Amino acid sequence: MACCCIEEGSLSSGLQETLSSLPKIGWYYGNITVPEAERILKDEPNGSFIVRDTPPSNQKGASSDLFTITFKLRGRCGSIRVDYSKGYFTLSLSDPGLPLFRTMMDLVGYCTNRSAVQKKPVCVLTGHEEETQTHIYLYLTKPVNRHTKVHSLQHSCRQALHSYLTLDKMSSLPLPKYLLEGYMIQNPLYDPELYPLDTDDDSKSEISTNSSSSSTVNTDNELDTER
Repeated sequence: MACCCIEEGSLSSGLQETLSSLPKIGWYYGNITVPEAERILKDEPNGSFIVRDTPPSNQKGASSDLFTITFKLRGRCGSIRVDYSKGYFTLSLSDPGLPLFRTMMDLVGYCTNRSAVQKKPVCVLTGHEEETQTHIYLYLTKPVNRHTKVHSLQHSCRQALHSYLTLDKMSSLPLPKYLLEGYMIQNPLYDPELYPLDTDDDSKSEISTNSSSSSTVNTDNELDTER
């Protein structure tokens, strides 16, 4: 989880509320990989999105880059980082006029209201197709809720155990070692049986908008985060 990279004394009230509330919220999937996120969004409409942890190895600072929004745009998946600085969350874009939010819940609520209710894009990304600059409008209309899915009994049991036990106490359970070291310690928010990975599709690159000033992407289209 993202909270492991932040010192306890540095938590603001908004960050504390975010970290305690997110595991209970359906659109948050915890520490999942890009292929796992893409699998969740594969059959969802454009505008669908989820929130996941930013991989620790990619973080530039202890508390500046905790979460990533992975979305579906034009039939493909892309990601945009969420910056956390001085007690506030905001999208990792170069536009200084973007709102600041006290919690991740406030940020996601703003994005869905702007896109689904006001019918306005959250932001306008600048793309490049065949050396031609284009404007790509990002709508985040549908947070994909993991609570509405029918999970396997095994996953439901694992999720229940995680709600009562910390990882260090998992080893005391009367379960086979291979099960404890493998399935039980995996992310309890993601059900691999519900979203099995298809290795044939894993080679597809995602639209990436991870930099706060500009970005390079590994797709046929290049996006940066200028408005």
